[in-house]
Amino acid sequence: MKRMFKIGWLVLAIGLVALAVGYLNHGDRDVDFHNGRPQIQQQASWQLTNRRFDKIDLDVATANVKIRRGAAFRVSYRGLNKNKPTVEKKGRHLVVKQEASGGDGFFFNVHGFDDQLTITVPRDAQINGSTIKLDSGNLSVDGVNLANTRIDVASGNVDLDNLTLDGGQTELDSGDFTAHRLRTSGYYRVNNDSGDNEVHADGIDGYRLQTTSGDNVVNGHDRDQDTVEDNMTANNTLELITQSGDNEYDY
Repeated sequence: MKRMFKIGWLVLAIGLVALAVGYLNHGDRDVDFHNGRPQIQQQASWQLTNRRFDKIDLDVATANVKIRRGAAFRVSYRGLNKNKPTVEKKGRHLVVKQEASGGDGFFFNVHGFDDQLTITVPRDAQINGSTIKLDSGNLSVDGVNLANTRIDVASGNVDLDNLTLDGGQTELDSGDFTAHRLRTSGYYRVNNDSGDNEVHADGIDGYRLQTTSGDNVVNGHDRDQDTVEDNMTANNTLELITQSGDNEYDY
């Protein structure tokens, strides 16, 4: 019981320090503690690179990632300065890494914002032979085709819109996979450990749905089977697997 009181007083003291720091710096600010000392963390924007790339490897700890079409190649970041990713260019291979920030384990996020990494590619380009890995964040890809690209998301959602998946695969540990106007070139698999898969297809010839604990719904109808498939010998197919969740597929 005494230990609990000590912990309570410690948390209260840290809170009072954070409040005092925010007040003395003219308002409510996000506070991080390094070596026991409070430091103000401010949100800002950075353009990390505008050089052309064909292959990109992302290893992101906390940021949400958005990949979209635009006028030119660009990688930009908005968030806390302590979480700013590093960028390394090897020819046309771009490596972007965001490591988990350090500190003493105490961080007061007053505004509740999330870090955002935005990757823009021109309309005549696609991402090929890449790896997209997120530890704690959501991935959104809009209008950018992914070829031979592996997506691995530990705790977050994957949202795809109006694109073609050519080779590669998607793995999710805890989150939902959602795709609209999705096309496949060849076979593509989504493997989800704990979450729902929802796909609205636009150019997929065959499908296979499998769930251990959930429903398989095709064109709005619950098929009441653990595994449902149709035309998987076709050229362009999609497999949706979830251990604990539902599969919903429309075509």
